[in-house]
Amino acid sequence: MLPQGLDAPAARRRAKEENFPVALALLGRQRRADLLALYGYARFIDDLGDEDLEQYPDAGRGTEARLALLHAARRELAAASTGSATHAVFAALAPLLQAGRLKEETLSRLIEANIADQKEVRYESFSDLLQYCSLSANPVGEAVLGIFGRDEEDLVRLSDSICSALQVIEHLQDLGEDAGRQRFYIPSSDLFRFGATLDDLSAPSASPALRRTVVLQAKRARSMLGAAPELASRLGGLPGLAVAAFAAGGHAALDEIEAHRFDTLSIQPKVRPLRLISHLVGIWRSASKMRRRLPPQWLASSAHAPDAPGRLASCDRVPRW
Repeated sequence: MLPQGLDAPAARRRAKEENFPVALALLGRQRRADLLALYGYARFIDDLGDEDLEQYPDAGRGTEARLALLHAARRELAAASTGSATHAVFAALAPLLQAGRLKEETLSRLIEANIADQKEVRYESFSDLLQYCSLSANPVGEAVLGIFGRDEEDLVRLSDSICSALQVIEHLQDLGEDAGRQRFYIPSSDLFRFGATLDDLSAPSASPALRRTVVLQAKRARSMLGAAPELASRLGGLPGLAVAAFAAGGHAALDEIEAHRFDTLSIQPKVRPLRLISHLVGIWRSASKMRRRLPPQWLASSAHAPDAPGRLASCDRVPRW
């Protein structure tokens, strides 16, 4: 049996603790409610996949218990699609699923990512990590676009770039915690390239080799966030502003990681509001300029979106300590 999930007030409290804005006050009551329902679901699924389920004392413990809960969540998600869900987290999604604004397949990928997390996790290459992000992060952005009624294929590609970047940043912030759970979300090939090992992730502070590895991941994430102005310009209005705010949170988090010399083992950087606002203004200005240059038909759809991984070649040079 699934434990009780986050109610709306609890979801709002948890959302405020995130580095990235979840539901802007300007979006209006209904869209805020829709986004908080999505956030409550994503947070609940991640909690079910956590090592100790600390948020839910009535749940079981251990890998088998977590897998059973995740499979139960998959069944309840299917029930939500038919309007028969009884669990509050899934019942809140039912209207969106039945209206076609959310897709069961999209939300199911979040469950698949957490099922994958129940074994010892390692990723050999950055491409492998991005494939994991397509399950663990990109569905959230795709669902947000669905809520906005703008889930065109090319916009989804832009969103995927941003969401994968935000996932990489979150992994950088949680390196030590994840390593303690035998989850290594930093490519092994990059660690070895700079002379670091998995043991470095369990140290009290980052070695020079590990910091150089983190620099590379941070540069890649920064590059992928470059999709934000185009997506914000294409969406326009409050949806575009929401996208700009998500990306601004990622840039601000990277600023803090850089300010701590890429050592996220000894301290977990916290986003400073002024940094976030500064990036938000910059992204929105770029989006506004880009929007004025777009042909009218591109404001509803476009024929091209940049392939974010292809822009990573210039990220390979990192400083030495």
